[in-house]
Amino acid sequence: MKRERLQNSTKRIFIADNHPIVREGLKMIINHEKDLEVCGEADEDWEAIKSISEIKPDVVIIDIILKNSDGFELTKNLKARYTKLPVIIFSTHDEFSFAERALRAGALAYLMKEVATENIINAIRSVLGGEIYVSDTIAKKLLRKVTTGKSDTILTPMDETVRVYTGNAFDLVGERKRTHYQIDSNDDWLDEAFEIKLRNHKENETVEFRVVEHLYRWINWEIVEKSDDFIKTDSQTVEFRVLVRPGQEKTITYKVHYTW
Repeated sequence: MKRERLQNSTKRIFIADNHPIVREGLKMIINHEKDLEVCGEADEDWEAIKSISEIKPDVVIIDIILKNSDGFELTKNLKARYTKLPVIIFSTHDEFSFAERALRAGALAYLMKEVATENIINAIRSVLGGEIYVSDTIAKKLLRKVTTGKSDTILTPMDETVRVYTGNAFDLVGERKRTHYQIDSNDDWLDEAFEIKLRNHKENETVEFRVVEHLYRWINWEIVEKSDDFIKTDSQTVEFRVLVRPGQEKTITYKVHYTW
């Protein structure tokens, strides 16, 4: 009887995340708690919706980026079906840009993936109690907007650099840098600009670099400035194909304007 009561008090968590290693890490953290357990997982929205309808978890943790879909739309779909189901958005994306939108979509919490283990558990317990869980910084930003009717214009550092490898050979190296990032004071639009340097280290061979960039399909976007032509391969992906001569470097620049 005691064991049955313990099982009945265990809260069940479902994870929807595109990365297997993230799902495994979350499972280890959550299953370590005596009263929490992971009851299912998915990397696509349709799979998550189907499983959640069958499993009926107590909390759902969702990444913004899923395979062929996005976490905001999944959150809206789930809240339309299960109004009392708590949702936590768990993402690498900047909380200044997306925490408020996550709450608007129906989530009760927004967590960056680099947060400490105890924050994940605290967030789960908070949303189980019907409370909102965000960082102190975001809480202050939202409070300022409520009390003054204004929100901050966010400028991110100009030197964020991500190293990427393009092509099939490791000697074809590129460097991708975000050179501009700004969200307006009313949260109506967002601008991002990027610079991608492509270096061909081959001595006698011209190389075609295929640069694929994934954009956020759940909001409207357009490339408003560009140095090279691109192909729009689907609703969230653009592709640049650039020829670089032996021993030379080519720079691609483009700017994306998002509205919602």
